[in-house]
Amino acid sequence: MGLSQRPLLLFWVVFALCFTWPVDWLIEEAESQTQPPTNGDWDIYDNTTISNTQVLLQGDLSVYGNLTLDNVELYMYGTSNGHRTITVNNSAHLKLVNGTKILPYIATYYWNFDVNTGGRITVDDAYIIFTQPSID
Repeated sequence: MGLSQRPLLLFWVVFALCFTWPVDWLIEEAESQTQPPTNGDWDIYDNTTISNTQVLLQGDLSVYGNLTLDNVELYMYGTSNGHRTITVNNSAHLKLVNGTKILPYIATYYWNFDVNTGGRITVDDAYIIFTQPSID
């Protein structure tokens, strides 16, 4: 093989590796996140982490996957007692950490908190304020 053909061979080797090289590292970084809606219900089916923010939720929160709230103030906007609900479904996990607070947006109205059979909640240095709990 002559010297002039080596760069061409190197190009084709690199080109072929681009399509056959494992890209697991890329997939791990691209884990899906379900951001809070501007209004309406927030349904979590994937692994979502929300950090260092305030969220005004004008709907219900239903967790079917895994939701971590890390240093988040989640305000549940309701216009009457029990108007809003957080539901942690079977095989789901809600994790509240690092100063997270869940509280009503209008302080006089409570909201519902349901953890269904098989659902899990972890609370570590977090607060759940003014709720009407029910656990199956």
